[in-house]
Amino acid sequence: MLFDTKLTCQPSCGCRISAAAKGVALRVMAQSSVRLRLGAVALGLCGLLFAVFPFVRPFFTLDVFSPNVAAMASGPLASASWLIAHLLLVAAFTLLPCALLAIYAALADGPAESRALRGLILGVAGTGFVVPAVGVEVFAMPVIARLYLDGVTGVAPALRWSIGDQ
Repeated sequence: MLFDTKLTCQPSCGCRISAAAKGVALRVMAQSSVRLRLGAVALGLCGLLFAVFPFVRPFFTLDVFSPNVAAMASGPLASASWLIAHLLLVAAFTLLPCALLAIYAALADGPAESRALRGLILGVAGTGFVVPAVGVEVFAMPVIARLYLDGVTGVAPALRWSIGDQ
């Protein structure tokens, strides 16, 4: 802990902890407790959003070597459930660094501090690598799929490339 909860001194101990210092220490402890609780809420909500994502996301048969991959994928990619599922995923990845920071704060004063710091750094870095791909799935792929369904020519290669067949 950053501060011991027993900040009371005996009148005869000779130390000079003022009432203001005791108040500051208690206020810091209360702020730390609130932050840990908010981090725990962020972690729980993050886990819930990650768990809900596959139930909302539409799945479809995808053969990346098929010449009509755009026709197979465009319907689900242009659907509202695709957008909602991926917006939930964006929210989950947004809350994840907050949750990781709270986990680090809870473990920072113990013997696992160095491992907690490595976990925080790797988790935030990993989130940074994944979020751009989720952004493409939220903002670009539904637009390309809608254009393809509307008969606009020339967008199918972009959809095909973004799914993975180059």
